[in-house]
Amino acid sequence: MRDDPPISSEAAITAGMSGANTRWTNAEFFIVGLNGGHGVLSIADGAQLTSGNWAAVGYGAGTTGELTISGPGSRWTIQEQLDIAIVGGQAVVTLVNSGELHSIGPMTVYAGARIRGDGILRPANIINEGLLEPGAGVGILHIQSSVTQSDAAGLEIE
Repeated sequence: MRDDPPISSEAAITAGMSGANTRWTNAEFFIVGLNGGHGVLSIADGAQLTSGNWAAVGYGAGTTGELTISGPGSRWTIQEQLDIAIVGGQAVVTLVNSGELHSIGPMTVYAGARIRGDGILRPANIINEGLLEPGAGVGILHIQSSVTQSDAAGLEIE
């Protein structure tokens, strides 16, 4: 599947990908939740999404973005940077059962963002101004990069 527009624009939109043979390649930017909308994206059971440019989850005031990546082999790879809860947005990123989030560039977790679960984070580096919740229950969140915590950032380990 090939598609270049964002997942959500001023509406409530849900998209899901599931199955080991499911691939989605997006040549441009990719946004989950935009302009006051509510965007939900689920990548499961070995499905893989590749974004050729910048990506965001929860872009703009009044916006919510939800991303869940679950299961071995399930992955979102971003060729540039990833911003989570940017420009006053809200976002929850959940990695379940070894789901993977990769970014060739940096990942910035802004205030209003939560990253949780027991999967794998693999950006170039993480700048955390939001909340990291390794495990979020039972499990280990594998962070395979450096993390810079701002003074306002949270780290909640259960």
